[in-house]
Amino acid sequence: MSNNKFSEAQFFGQDFDGTIADTLKNPAWGYGVEAATNIAIGDTLKVTDIGKLRDQGGLQNRAPLEIIQLLRPKLNPEEQQLLCNKLVEAKLEVLMNQISLTWPEPMPGYITFIEILRKKQDAGEPINDIVISSGHKKFITKTFETTFGIKPPKIILAQEAIQRTATKYGEAMPVKPSPRLMVYAYNRWREQHSLPGLDEINPDDLPRMRYIGDDPIKDGQMAEVSGVQYYQINPDTSKQTWEHLSKIVQNRL
Repeated sequence: MSNNKFSEAQFFGQDFDGTIADTLKNPAWGYGVEAATNIAIGDTLKVTDIGKLRDQGGLQNRAPLEIIQLLRPKLNPEEQQLLCNKLVEAKLEVLMNQISLTWPEPMPGYITFIEILRKKQDAGEPINDIVISSGHKKFITKTFETTFGIKPPKIILAQEAIQRTATKYGEAMPVKPSPRLMVYAYNRWREQHSLPGLDEINPDDLPRMRYIGDDPIKDGQMAEVSGVQYYQINPDTSKQTWEHLSKIVQNRL
């Protein structure tokens, strides 16, 4: 996309679990994300660690590395990362084969939003949807392709990409609500428009940036500290929020 369109481009950053897809709901024949995480903890660490995590409030949108840091705080960062990789592998082994035409279901109102956005993109309008998630690209991609029947976003800043980007910058891997994640996503957005990355978000671009999430702390605070307008997805008002966002995309507000 030509960089002369960047001044008109819109950024719709989105969380995935509980925002785009209802992954916490168990499929009729298997396990949702939280249950799969518990299974992976039992396989990778110890069964007793499932109880330890539950005593700390459960999954709570924690990234895999956060879980390892919580349950194995005495390990050094390299050991924690290796254990995190094993945890992710075990979790995906449970989850990937469960993706189907019926699971995970999209959050109410999301399909209308993304269908309008894709039509705008296909017509050449500079609108970018960007996933920022502690989840995993192959799970997210397969959900879009198999369950939703829609092209996945071109930019998916998930666990693996976050780790690679942090290594590139020579810094520890950030987790929500760190504003560094928004900077990572912002620079991927700029790259889509053939522009170089920046150390921080240009304030002139903030009015064209929006972020949608389901966690007022991890998502909401990340957006607030970054200066990005935030939209909260709640189970009982998801349809209304996505309908409002659909109108924003439709009318290029």
